[in-house]
Amino acid sequence: RAVASAGAWHELPERRRQTFTLCFTDGLTHREAAEVMGVSPKTVEHQMASALKAIRERLAPFLDSDPSSAKKSSTPDRG
Repeated sequence: RAVASAGAWHELPERRRQTFTLCFTDGLTHREAAEVMGVSPKTVEHQMASALKAIRERLAPFLDSDPSSAKKSSTPDRG
């Protein structure tokens, strides 16, 4: 999984990779990342959404296809 996630990140276009790194890895807000990159916060928002979508799509084969099953397994049965 680590190799797949690194590959998914590496395959992003440069601008999306930079946006993802600033916001997700470095913890900057969209506004702060926008200032660093010299773009609007809306552009950062769009780039982050596109990056996350691409990463999710790339990692989908490695993840459980039923998102509700993770919720079910982590919640104790109170029946």
